[in-house]
Amino acid sequence: MNNSGEGVLYLLARFKAQPEDLLIVYDEMELPLGRLRIRASGSAGGHNGIKSIIS
Repeated sequence: MNNSGEGVLYLLARFKAQPEDLLIVYDEMELPLGRLRIRASGSAGGHNGIKSIIS
């Protein structure tokens, strides 16, 4: 179980930020090396850390 969402909640409260202020960056093993994908929204795609942050 990845509980990344707990850390994100703490930081949001600490800096008085809103979820809309976040930029989440993580590795995507399905993309070729050097390729970047930017999305305004999306699903966790099986990534447990992102799943924790979304919930």
